[in-house]
Amino acid sequence: MLELPAKFEKAEIERKDEFRRVWQAIEKLAAQAAETNATLRSFLESTQAFQRSMEEFTEAAEKRFDGIELELDFFVGKSMESDANRKLGNYLRAKVRKLRRLDPEMVDALIDTALESGRLTEREGEDLGKANALAIGKDLASGKPACVAVEVSKTVDKSDVERAVRRARLFLKASRGASLLALFQGLPEAPEKAYALLIGRRMTEGGREAVERSGALFGTYRNGPDRDER
Repeated sequence: MLELPAKFEKAEIERKDEFRRVWQAIEKLAAQAAETNATLRSFLESTQAFQRSMEEFTEAAEKRFDGIELELDFFVGKSMESDANRKLGNYLRAKVRKLRRLDPEMVDALIDTALESGRLTEREGEDLGKANALAIGKDLASGKPACVAVEVSKTVDKSDVERAVRRARLFLKASRGASLLALFQGLPEAPEKAYALLIGRRMTEGGREAVERSGALFGTYRNGPDRDER
């Protein structure tokens, strides 16, 4: 009977040792879990920081690309306008021959004279001065002088047509009397007709309807000097 307490004491010691080992294992697992959580948290924070950096980079890149695109559009538009003006006769030969373009000084002189004589208002003069090109030639239908206002746009829409038609009328209005005759030596008489010419790569449905309704002319722009669009 005296051996029982000793056995109980031994069992109690073994139980406590087992409990301690289990608890140590639990603490170790908890420490590992905490370390894993910290690693995951650090990874998530790094991922979120990277994502924010990428979003900021993407936003900055998009703004930069938008700026580059606007600059390219500007230079492409200027190149297209210059090229179209050089070959203006090709777009008008079926309607107007012996075409002569007004240079900037002639345009200013025409508008100034029209303003001084009261044929144009200040607003009308400013509008006419924004035309991509102004020219005068011989109208094939009547044999008399005709003036042409040109609008160049990559995609011709309704507003482009309306603007060209309006400026053609202003050009004709400004050309009344002796103002244009003084600019063009040898011009027999002032123009009696005005054409609105639209030059572009393509035209919207609204632009097409406006051309048909107004009687404006449309010429398809081709890439570069003497090259067909590809």
